[in-house]
Amino acid sequence: MDGMKAMAAKRKSKRKKKMEMLDPVERKKRRVKELVAKSEKICSELMKKKQKQKEEQGRLDKQSDTKKKKKRKRKNTKEQNRRRNEAKKEKWILKRESAKSGAICWKLAKKKRQVREALERLDREGAAIAEAVALRVLLDEDSEDVINCRGEGATSMDHVGSSAGRG
Repeated sequence: MDGMKAMAAKRKSKRKKKMEMLDPVERKKRRVKELVAKSEKICSELMKKKQKQKEEQGRLDKQSDTKKKKKRKRKNTKEQNRRRNEAKKEKWILKRESAKSGAICWKLAKKKRQVREALERLDREGAAIAEAVALRVLLDEDSEDVINCRGEGATSMDHVGSSAGRG
């Protein structure tokens, strides 16, 4: 018995570790699934109880003992009300958890979109800076060529002018 309890505890701790490793959205989804399964179980139990009540009602009709019928009806209605209230609570919890997980998913999508837009903006800015640097480098090279050409042209013009002055 102790060995079985230890194995069950190990399995439970493994499941708990696995759940901790999942991201919050996955945990919410898994929790919602568990709650849905629980609510379905409660609903099926209610259906079984209703079926049993119908069968008991048929037996009671045959017995025609009115006091027992009233007592059982009261007991059944109390239990039905309790079960119905539990089912309503589970349904409400499911709706709330579903809304929370939807909000989390929406926030994550919004953050991803913002990050993507920021990266695109940075890419555009980086491309613009690279283009400006390239243009600046090209303009600097062109201006150096122009300066060199003017410098050489000026000396050749001086030379031409001085030779023309002699002649």
